Amino acid sequence: MGCVIFELLTGKHPFDKASAEVAQREGRRPPAVPGLTRRQYKTLCDSVAFTREQRLKSAAELIDGLREVTWCQRYGRPFAYGAGVVVLLALGAWGLSRYLHDQQVAHVVERFAPTNARHYANVGQAMTALNGLNPRDRTRIVLEDGEIIQNFLLNRIRSHWDPSVDHYDFAGAERVFQARDQLRLYSPALDREHRAIEQQRNDLLNTLDTQLMERISAGAIFASQPHDVIATMAKIRAMDPTSALLKNSQLELKYDIAIGQSLGSGQIAQAQQQLKLARSVFPDSRRLAVRAQQLAALSSS
Repeated sequence: MGCVIFELLTGKHPFDKASAEVAQREGRRPPAVPGLTRRQYKTLCDSVAFTREQRLKSAAELIDGLREVTWCQRYGRPFAYGAGVVVLLALGAWGLSRYLHDQQVAHVVERFAPTNARHYANVGQAMTALNGLNPRDRTRIVLEDGEIIQNFLLNRIRSHWDPSVDHYDFAGAERVFQARDQLRLYSPALDREHRAIEQQRNDLLNTLDTQLMERISAGAIFASQPHDVIATMAKIRAMDPTSALLKNSQLELKYDIAIGQSLGSGQIAQAQQQLKLARSVFPDSRRLAVRAQQLAALSSS
Protein backbone atom coordinates (compact mmCIF):
# COMPACT_ATOMS: atom_id res chain seq x y z
CA MET A 1 0.00 0.00 0.00
CA GLY A 2 2.94 2.27 0.73
CA CYS A 3 4.33 1.72 -2.78
CA VAL A 4 1.00 2.68 -4.31
CA ILE A 5 0.91 5.91 -2.30
CA PHE A 6 4.48 6.73 -3.37
CA GLU A 7 3.50 6.24 -6.99
CA LEU A 8 0.42 8.39 -6.59
CA LEU A 9 2.37 11.22 -4.95
CA THR A 10 5.60 11.08 -6.99
CA GLY A 11 4.57 9.27 -10.19
CA LYS A 12 7.11 6.49 -9.70
CA HIS A 13 7.84 3.38 -7.64
CA PRO A 14 9.89 4.12 -4.48
CA PHE A 15 12.64 1.69 -5.59
CA ASP A 16 12.14 1.90 -9.38
CA LYS A 17 10.35 -1.51 -9.46
CA ALA A 18 13.40 -3.24 -7.98
CA SER A 19 12.80 -6.09 -5.56
CA ALA A 20 13.25 -5.51 -1.84
CA GLU A 21 16.43 -7.65 -1.80
CA VAL A 22 18.01 -5.66 -4.64
CA ALA A 23 16.96 -2.31 -3.22
CA GLN A 24 18.31 -3.22 0.22
CA ARG A 25 21.59 -4.52 -1.22
CA GLU A 26 22.06 -1.37 -3.28
CA GLY A 27 21.11 0.87 -0.33
CA ARG A 28 18.28 2.56 -2.13
CA ARG A 29 16.04 5.03 -0.27
CA PRO A 30 12.54 6.20 -1.15
CA PRO A 31 12.49 9.54 -2.98
CA ALA A 32 11.54 12.78 -1.23
CA VAL A 33 7.87 13.68 -1.40
CA PRO A 34 7.20 17.44 -1.62
CA GLY A 35 4.43 18.72 0.66
CA LEU A 36 4.76 16.07 3.37
CA THR A 37 5.83 16.83 6.92
CA ARG A 38 8.71 14.92 8.49
CA ARG A 39 6.23 12.80 10.41
CA GLN A 40 4.21 11.97 7.28
CA TYR A 41 7.32 11.18 5.22
CA LYS A 42 8.73 8.89 7.95
CA THR A 43 5.40 7.06 8.16
CA LEU A 44 5.38 6.54 4.39
CA CYS A 45 9.00 5.29 4.44
CA ASP A 46 8.18 2.90 7.30
CA SER A 47 5.34 1.45 5.21
CA VAL A 48 7.89 0.25 2.58
CA ALA A 49 10.64 -0.78 5.01
CA PHE A 50 12.72 -3.80 3.99
CA THR A 51 12.29 -5.81 7.23
CA ARG A 52 9.11 -6.89 8.99
CA GLU A 53 10.28 -5.39 12.27
CA GLN A 54 10.63 -1.91 10.77
CA ARG A 55 7.53 -2.06 8.58
CA LEU A 56 4.16 -0.69 9.80
CA LYS A 57 1.87 -3.36 11.20
CA SER A 58 -1.40 -2.21 9.61
CA ALA A 59 -3.01 0.10 7.13
CA ALA A 60 -4.54 1.98 10.06
CA GLU A 61 -1.05 2.97 11.25
CA LEU A 62 -0.25 4.22 7.76
CA ILE A 63 -3.45 6.25 7.52
CA ASP A 64 -2.98 7.69 11.01
CA GLY A 65 0.64 8.62 10.28
CA LEU A 66 -0.28 10.36 7.03
CA ARG A 67 -3.13 12.29 8.65
CA GLU A 68 -2.32 15.99 8.98
CA VAL A 69 -1.85 16.97 12.65
CA THR A 70 -3.07 20.46 13.58
CA TRP A 71 -1.11 22.90 15.78
CA CYS A 72 -3.60 22.42 18.59
CA GLN A 73 -3.31 18.64 18.41
CA ARG A 74 0.47 18.81 18.47
CA TYR A 75 1.03 21.54 21.05
CA GLY A 76 -2.35 21.90 22.73
CA ARG A 77 -1.67 19.67 25.72
CA PRO A 78 1.81 21.08 26.57
CA PHE A 79 0.43 24.58 26.07
CA ALA A 80 -2.49 23.82 28.38
CA TYR A 81 -0.09 22.47 31.01
CA GLY A 82 2.10 25.57 30.65
CA ALA A 83 -0.87 27.89 30.89
CA GLY A 84 -2.01 26.06 34.00
CA VAL A 85 1.40 26.51 35.60
CA VAL A 86 1.37 30.23 34.74
CA VAL A 87 -2.10 30.62 36.28
CA LEU A 88 -1.01 28.79 39.43
CA LEU A 89 2.10 30.96 39.73
CA ALA A 90 0.02 34.11 39.22
CA LEU A 91 -2.47 32.99 41.87
CA GLY A 92 0.39 32.19 44.24
CA ALA A 93 1.99 35.60 43.69
CA TRP A 94 -1.37 37.32 44.20
CA GLY A 95 -2.00 35.31 47.36
CA LEU A 96 1.43 36.17 48.77
CA SER A 97 0.99 39.84 47.90
CA ARG A 98 -2.43 39.87 49.56
CA TYR A 99 -1.07 38.15 52.67
CA LEU A 100 1.78 40.65 53.02
CA HIS A 101 -0.64 43.54 52.46
CA ASP A 102 -3.03 42.23 55.13
CA GLN A 103 -0.11 41.79 57.53
CA GLN A 104 0.96 45.40 56.95
CA VAL A 105 -2.56 46.68 57.67
CA ALA A 106 -2.85 44.54 60.81
CA HIS A 107 0.56 45.75 62.01
CA VAL A 108 -0.51 49.40 61.62
CA VAL A 109 -3.61 48.77 63.75
CA GLU A 110 -1.79 46.74 66.41
CA ARG A 111 0.63 49.58 67.14
CA PHE A 112 -2.21 51.76 68.46
CA ALA A 113 -2.55 49.45 71.47
CA PRO A 114 -0.60 50.76 74.52
CA THR A 115 0.58 47.21 75.30
CA ASN A 116 2.21 46.78 71.88
CA ALA A 117 6.02 46.69 72.01
CA ARG A 118 6.16 49.12 69.07
CA HIS A 119 3.38 51.39 70.31
CA TYR A 120 3.28 54.75 68.51
CA ALA A 121 5.22 57.26 70.58
CA ASN A 122 3.34 60.22 69.14
CA VAL A 123 0.66 61.22 66.66
CA GLY A 124 3.25 61.92 63.96
CA GLN A 125 4.34 58.27 63.92
CA ALA A 126 0.74 57.07 63.77
CA MET A 127 -0.15 59.41 60.90
CA THR A 128 2.95 58.37 58.96
CA ALA A 129 1.96 54.71 59.29
CA LEU A 130 -1.64 55.39 58.25
CA ASN A 131 -0.59 57.56 55.31
CA GLY A 132 1.58 54.68 54.11
CA LEU A 133 -1.62 52.75 53.33
CA ASN A 134 -3.90 53.32 50.38
CA PRO A 135 -6.96 55.55 51.03
CA ARG A 136 -9.40 52.63 51.00
CA ASP A 137 -7.50 50.69 53.70
CA ARG A 138 -7.04 53.85 55.76
CA THR A 139 -10.77 54.59 55.65
CA ARG A 140 -11.61 50.99 56.56
CA ILE A 141 -9.29 51.11 59.59
CA VAL A 142 -10.86 54.36 60.80
CA LEU A 143 -14.34 52.85 60.48
CA GLU A 144 -13.59 49.40 61.90
CA ASP A 145 -10.95 50.29 64.52
CA GLY A 146 -12.10 53.80 65.42
CA GLU A 147 -12.30 53.06 69.14
CA ILE A 148 -8.66 52.00 69.51
CA ILE A 149 -7.58 55.09 67.50
CA GLN A 150 -9.82 57.29 69.65
CA ASN A 151 -8.28 55.94 72.87
CA PHE A 152 -4.79 56.50 71.48
CA LEU A 153 -5.63 60.11 70.59
CA LEU A 154 -7.18 60.77 74.01
CA ASN A 155 -4.04 59.46 75.66
CA ARG A 156 -1.85 61.69 73.50
CA ILE A 157 -4.05 64.74 74.25
CA ARG A 158 -3.65 64.17 77.98
CA SER A 159 0.11 63.93 77.60
CA HIS A 160 -0.01 67.52 76.31
CA TRP A 161 -2.85 68.95 78.37
CA ASP A 162 -3.47 67.93 81.97
CA PRO A 163 -3.29 70.81 84.49
CA SER A 164 -3.36 68.33 87.39
CA VAL A 165 0.21 67.31 86.47
CA ASP A 166 1.30 70.71 85.09
CA HIS A 167 0.82 69.82 81.43
CA TYR A 168 -0.24 73.04 79.69
CA ASP A 169 0.78 72.39 76.07
CA PHE A 170 -2.47 73.50 74.45
CA ALA A 171 -0.86 73.76 70.99
CA GLY A 172 0.28 70.13 71.24
CA ALA A 173 -3.24 69.03 72.14
CA GLU A 174 -4.59 71.01 69.18
CA ARG A 175 -2.25 69.14 66.82
CA VAL A 176 -3.80 65.88 68.00
CA PHE A 177 -7.30 67.20 67.31
CA GLN A 178 -6.13 68.28 63.84
CA ALA A 179 -4.91 64.72 63.18
CA ARG A 180 -8.36 63.46 64.20
CA ASP A 181 -9.92 65.86 61.68
CA GLN A 182 -7.60 64.61 58.93
CA LEU A 183 -8.69 61.03 59.63
CA ARG A 184 -12.37 62.07 59.69
CA LEU A 185 -12.82 59.98 62.81
CA TYR A 186 -16.31 60.17 64.27
CA SER A 187 -15.91 60.42 68.05
CA PRO A 188 -18.31 62.17 70.45
CA ALA A 189 -15.74 61.50 73.20
CA LEU A 190 -13.11 63.56 71.39
CA ASP A 191 -15.66 66.30 70.71
CA ARG A 192 -16.44 66.51 74.44
CA GLU A 193 -12.75 66.48 75.31
CA HIS A 194 -12.06 69.32 72.88
CA ARG A 195 -14.82 71.50 74.32
CA ALA A 196 -13.74 70.74 77.88
CA ILE A 197 -10.09 71.63 77.19
CA GLU A 198 -10.99 74.92 75.50
CA GLN A 199 -13.20 75.91 78.44
CA GLN A 200 -10.55 74.85 80.93
CA ARG A 201 -7.90 76.84 79.08
CA ASN A 202 -10.03 80.00 79.04
CA ASP A 203 -10.78 79.67 82.75
CA LEU A 204 -7.11 79.15 83.55
CA LEU A 205 -6.02 82.15 81.47
CA ASN A 206 -8.47 84.33 83.37
CA THR A 207 -7.11 83.01 86.67
CA LEU A 208 -3.51 83.52 85.55
CA ASP A 209 -4.29 87.06 84.43
CA THR A 210 -5.42 87.89 87.96
CA GLN A 211 -2.47 86.06 89.46
CA LEU A 212 -0.01 87.86 87.20
CA MET A 213 -1.28 91.30 88.23
CA GLU A 214 -1.16 90.37 91.91
CA ARG A 215 2.45 89.21 91.67
CA ILE A 216 3.52 92.25 89.66
CA SER A 217 1.92 94.49 92.28
CA ALA A 218 3.74 92.55 94.99
CA GLY A 219 7.04 93.09 93.15
CA ALA A 220 7.67 89.33 92.79
CA ILE A 221 9.20 89.63 89.34
CA PHE A 222 12.38 87.54 89.72
CA ALA A 223 12.75 83.79 90.21
CA SER A 224 14.59 84.31 93.49
CA GLN A 225 11.41 85.69 95.03
CA PRO A 226 8.52 83.58 96.39
CA HIS A 227 5.40 83.36 94.19
CA ASP A 228 7.16 85.10 91.30
CA VAL A 229 5.69 85.91 87.90
CA ILE A 230 8.09 83.64 85.98
CA ALA A 231 6.09 80.45 86.58
CA THR A 232 2.87 82.31 85.77
CA MET A 233 4.27 83.62 82.48
CA ALA A 234 5.54 80.14 81.55
CA LYS A 235 2.04 78.67 82.00
CA ILE A 236 0.48 81.47 79.94
CA ARG A 237 3.03 80.98 77.16
CA ALA A 238 2.36 77.21 77.07
CA MET A 239 -1.39 77.78 76.84
CA ASP A 240 -1.27 80.62 74.32
CA PRO A 241 2.07 81.77 72.85
CA THR A 242 0.32 84.79 71.29
CA SER A 243 -1.53 85.89 74.43
CA ALA A 244 -1.64 89.63 75.11
CA LEU A 245 -0.80 88.78 78.74
CA LEU A 246 2.76 88.03 77.62
CA LYS A 247 3.21 91.68 76.59
CA ASN A 248 2.37 93.19 79.96
CA SER A 249 3.88 96.69 79.81
CA GLN A 250 3.70 97.11 83.58
CA LEU A 251 5.91 94.06 84.10
CA GLU A 252 8.34 95.23 81.42
CA LEU A 253 8.64 98.59 83.18
CA LYS A 254 9.20 96.86 86.52
CA TYR A 255 12.15 94.95 85.05
CA ASP A 256 13.64 98.12 83.61
CA ILE A 257 13.37 99.91 86.95
CA ALA A 258 14.93 96.98 88.84
CA ILE A 259 17.87 96.79 86.42
CA GLY A 260 18.37 100.57 86.70
CA GLN A 261 18.45 100.32 90.49
CA SER A 262 21.09 97.57 90.34
CA LEU A 263 23.20 99.67 87.99
CA GLY A 264 22.77 102.72 90.24
CA SER A 265 24.13 100.80 93.20
CA GLY A 266 27.05 99.45 91.13
CA GLN A 267 25.82 95.85 91.14
CA ILE A 268 26.75 95.10 87.53
CA ALA A 269 26.65 91.29 87.83
CA GLN A 270 23.20 91.40 89.39
CA ALA A 271 21.99 93.78 86.67
CA GLN A 272 23.27 91.38 84.02
CA GLN A 273 21.38 88.46 85.58
CA GLN A 274 18.23 90.54 85.85
CA LEU A 275 18.53 91.65 82.22
CA LYS A 276 19.01 88.06 81.03
CA LEU A 277 15.82 86.94 82.77
CA ALA A 278 13.87 90.03 81.66
CA ARG A 279 14.82 89.55 78.01
CA SER A 280 13.75 85.89 78.16
CA VAL A 281 10.29 87.22 79.05
CA PHE A 282 10.37 90.20 76.66
CA PRO A 283 12.81 89.29 73.85
CA ASP A 284 11.59 92.13 71.59
CA SER A 285 11.59 94.90 74.19
CA ARG A 286 13.27 98.14 72.99
CA ARG A 287 13.55 99.40 76.54
CA LEU A 288 15.52 96.31 77.59
CA ALA A 289 17.65 96.53 74.42
CA VAL A 290 18.77 99.99 75.59
CA ARG A 291 19.66 98.51 79.00
CA ALA A 292 21.69 95.82 77.24
CA GLN A 293 23.73 98.51 75.41
CA GLN A 294 24.23 100.38 78.65
CA LEU A 295 25.50 97.24 80.40
CA ALA A 296 27.80 96.40 77.50
CA ALA A 297 29.33 99.88 77.65
CA LEU A 298 29.88 99.62 81.42
CA SER A 299 31.41 96.16 81.10
CA SER A 300 33.91 97.31 78.46
CA SER A 301 34.98 100.44 80.35
